[in-house]
Amino acid sequence: MQDPFIREHLEELLTNIRTQVLLRLIKPYTRIRLQYLSQKLRISIAELKRLLVDTILDEGLPARIDEVDNILYVKPSERLEDPSLSIDAMNGWIEQTEKVLVAITTRNKE
Repeated sequence: MQDPFIREHLEELLTNIRTQVLLRLIKPYTRIRLQYLSQKLRISIAELKRLLVDTILDEGLPARIDEVDNILYVKPSERLEDPSLSIDAMNGWIEQTEKVLVAITTRNKE
C-alpha cells in the first residue's frame, strides 16, 4: 500500500472485519476447533488466539480457549437459555407446519 493513511488503518480494519466474521462463524456452536476457524479466517492459529482473546475481553464473548486441544468453548447465548423463547419458537414452528398441512390436504382434495 502506497497511501500512508490506508496503511496506518489497514490492520485495524482487518481486525474489525475478522472479529465480525469470527462472531458469525462461532454463533451456532458451543465448541469449535481453532484449526477450522484459522482456515476460514485465513490466519495462523497464533493470530486467531490473539483475536479470540481480544474478542473475549473487549466484546464480552462468553467463551474460553482450550490451549491443549485447540478448541474454543462458547457458553450458550442468553437467548437459547431462556426457555420461554424456545417455547415461542416451537409454537410458531407448529403453527406454520399446521398451515402447510392444511394447504397440502386442501390441494389434494381439489
